[in-house]
Amino acid sequence: MADDGLVALDRLREVLAYDPATGSWTWLVTNSNRARAGSLAGWAADGYVNIKVDGRVYRAHVLAWFYMTGSWPETHVDHRDRDRSNNRWRNLREATHSQNLSNCKVRKDNASGARGVSWDVGHGKWRAYGNVDGKRHNIGYFEKKDDAVAARRRWAESSFGEFAGAF
Repeated sequence: MADDGLVALDRLREVLAYDPATGSWTWLVTNSNRARAGSLAGWAADGYVNIKVDGRVYRAHVLAWFYMTGSWPETHVDHRDRDRSNNRWRNLREATHSQNLSNCKVRKDNASGARGVSWDVGHGKWRAYGNVDGKRHNIGYFEKKDDAVAARRRWAESSFGEFAGAF
């Protein structure tokens, strides 16, 4: 183990193999009845793949970053396609907290069906807004929902670039 309690790179490569093309992990050693050499490692939880190494649980995409780069991510590891279980190397990228949040799927309880767009009762119009680094930005008020969604999309693309995500 590394000094900070995280698994060391040589230890990780001793017990697990990562396939960057598929994103899958394979045990190189037998650790238990469930984790046998040659078997796929990990289990799904909240859409993510988790892997337990030396008594500590890691997200598979974070382990992939460490395995491929040799260093732990400075911030977050984002899934480009927003599929939490797709741990292919080409699908992973380092992101700030704000960038990572901007690339999330639209929540199921979102009443308007679009991120950063809601009906403003006081104005009787659709309001477009967004957040960057914890600060709320009012984009504007619109008669039509589609216009608010389009304005929010333009704002997100200018604010987050390739991390703009779903609308």
